[in-house]
Amino acid sequence: MGLFLRDKNKEIKKLEKKQDVKKLITLFEKELDFDLRIKIINALKKIDNEESYKFFLKLFESKDHLYRREAVKVMIQAKKYSSLEFLFLSLSDEDSDVRKYAVMALGDLKVAEAVIPLIESFNDEDYYVRVAANDALEKMLTKDYLSEFLKALGHKNKSVRSYSLEALGRIGERSTADAVSPLLDDQEKEVRVSAAKTIHIFSDSKVISQIISKLESQDKKVRKRAIQILSHIGHPLALDAIAKLCETESDFILKQNAEEAVLMIKSLMG
Repeated sequence: MGLFLRDKNKEIKKLEKKQDVKKLITLFEKELDFDLRIKIINALKKIDNEESYKFFLKLFESKDHLYRREAVKVMIQAKKYSSLEFLFLSLSDEDSDVRKYAVMALGDLKVAEAVIPLIESFNDEDYYVRVAANDALEKMLTKDYLSEFLKALGHKNKSVRSYSLEALGRIGERSTADAVSPLLDDQEKEVRVSAAKTIHIFSDSKVISQIISKLESQDKKVRKRAIQILSHIGHPLALDAIAKLCETESDFILKQNAEEAVLMIKSLMG
């Protein structure tokens, strides 16, 4: 058995030296021993040509996650992406390393269609995938990707909506305020807060005035939500409106909320 393995190892090294991709692939397909197959993969990884890349693209379809992991790693390191499809498929792979490598690749490519899938990766169970997704999206916080982040505002996932709002705020394109403002009434508090923080960055008087008008509503829930939103907007208009509400609000709980909001707004205004 030992002699057989030595012979196989010699054969693999010989084919690697000759850069004989075809024979290495044939050997891989015939070989049943897992360790020897990995050695063949390692040999093919050192051969920089289209034939070897085609092999790894095909290897990605393997049922064995270890083979898929190697395939994605090679494609990323070589920056060979003949198709984005395998990277998007990798984002849902059972192997967390495969998902992480795919996220990293999409970050390097910086393609617009990767924005939403990358934001969705924030919900990945693996910490390192989430970190990779954050790093990838950091590269896309520019006006070149505005349309993708705006599109994501209508996503069914609240985390996607929330991150997209924060992204728009960091990009700082004030012309998107009209697209952001409807999410101030989102059913999810997390999204409403993100929208308010973005409006705070934009310092958009028109939108702030629209929120302030809701403080006059007869509906306590509407007033409460307006207070919550304004508490995240460090703007003189917000401060004046909430300060007046502290004097006129008849509901004890809402009055307390307004007083707390005044402190929050002042802290935001510095």
